[in-house]
Amino acid sequence: MRRGSGLHSGMLALALLAFQAGQAVPLDPAKGIVSKDPEARLAAVRALAEGVQPAAEKLLLGVLDDEDWEVASIAAAELGELGAKKAVKPLLALALEGPVRGLRRAAAGALAAIDPQAAHDKLVKELDGDHALRAGEALVSLG
Repeated sequence: MRRGSGLHSGMLALALLAFQAGQAVPLDPAKGIVSKDPEARLAAVRALAEGVQPAAEKLLLGVLDDEDWEVASIAAAELGELGAKKAVKPLLALALEGPVRGLRRAAAGALAAIDPQAAHDKLVKELDGDHALRAGEALVSLG
């Protein structure tokens, strides 16, 4: 499992990105994740994905609504990897209302990893609503 590489490699990735961008990006993912720079946020999410940090779930939940869909997609996928039960409700909302299909699919994939039966049950209820098409897409992504 990729967690073996630890937070250290994630921090190195964050530092390398900062160096390449010629910017000072905080090495602490908790600080990078709230940066105005989307590249810094992306690097912070990747650093969280690479390492084990007690606050990772909370930090990742906080960027599910990031304006950069790549940041939000990686956060969603990582929440699935973590099995974050607290993420089910926001991931369901994202699977139905995300602005781009890739983000909606990442959210559905995370739901499949966390609690596929609960996600299935809730998405089936949406098949008759305003989000019928997106609910169908999410159900397909559940597998």
